[in-house]
Amino acid sequence: MSALVDAQRGGADIPTLYIESEAAARNSIIINQLLLSNSSLESSNRKGPVCSFPFQFILLLDRSFRNLLRNKELQFTRFSVAIFIAVLLGLLYGNVNYNSSFAGTQSIMGLLLGGLIFGSIIYLQSQLSSSFSLRQVFYRERTAQFYHSISFSFATLFATLPFVIITSFIFSTIFYFMAGLRPTASSWLFNSLAFCIAAIFYSSLGFAFCAISPTPQVAQVLGGLSVSLLGLSAGLFIPVNVMPKGWIGLMYACPPFHLLRSTINNQFYCEYEIESTNCPKISLPTTGQERELFQFEYVASYFNLKGFQGRYLFGEIGYASLGILFVSCVYVVANAFVKFEKR
Repeated sequence: MSALVDAQRGGADIPTLYIESEAAARNSIIINQLLLSNSSLESSNRKGPVCSFPFQFILLLDRSFRNLLRNKELQFTRFSVAIFIAVLLGLLYGNVNYNSSFAGTQSIMGLLLGGLIFGSIIYLQSQLSSSFSLRQVFYRERTAQFYHSISFSFATLFATLPFVIITSFIFSTIFYFMAGLRPTASSWLFNSLAFCIAAIFYSSLGFAFCAISPTPQVAQVLGGLSVSLLGLSAGLFIPVNVMPKGWIGLMYACPPFHLLRSTINNQFYCEYEIESTNCPKISLPTTGQERELFQFEYVASYFNLKGFQGRYLFGEIGYASLGILFVSCVYVVANAFVKFEKR
């Protein structure tokens, strides 16, 4: 059934909105509430929306969340791909005994980086596909001054959080227990937190690429390039102690590097300097005779973890969260000043 929304503004008719379905009627009410709140613009010298930022944010958050909830194809695809990749990683690494050998240690380090990389593809690509479909609507409403662009930016960022967090939690939990990682509740929860931060970062990065890119194809190229560079700078392919000096700054500015360090430390941490701890040892393959050392001693040297105390590196989580703040600011600024299509 069609619905007709009509409103009066100071004796003059404002443009009438025709809604083609009842499912979209709620969105029309939101837009007309913004129109009515903006009705005094013509009779005053004030520029921009009259309604407050909290009012705009709540209405747009509700609309964005409902639109995502109705997009069942997107949510089904995101959840199914996440489960498939998590099960695949769990099956591939399920028989690895990471406490007994050098190869097992390297395998678990690769598993954690692989989880971060494959997860990033899920979250980034899903945002690229959904954000571009809303850009025409945003340009039109921003031009009509229905709301401030910052309200739209924050609303869309926050509306995706429940879906991203749930997907990340399912993904990390499945492969964590299938791969037989450290079987303690605290280690599992910390690992889930690190992967959740990674999911939010890549989701926000997808929003930023959509805002600064003229076409979806350009955004996809930027997304692929960023995943490759961030993966190379995570510290596993090129260890910290052999990284060229000019690239050290890029590595420490890379959120996956801090997240991988935190998860690696969470899995392998052991106070090997205390004899009573019984920390596992591994044998390193060298040109001469085999060299035996503590497992965490090797891992700490590989990722430059010496001097860090405790199993849970919440400071690394904080550094990665700064990456979320940076790309979110890029998205907000781009929405305020960038427009690729003219009306």
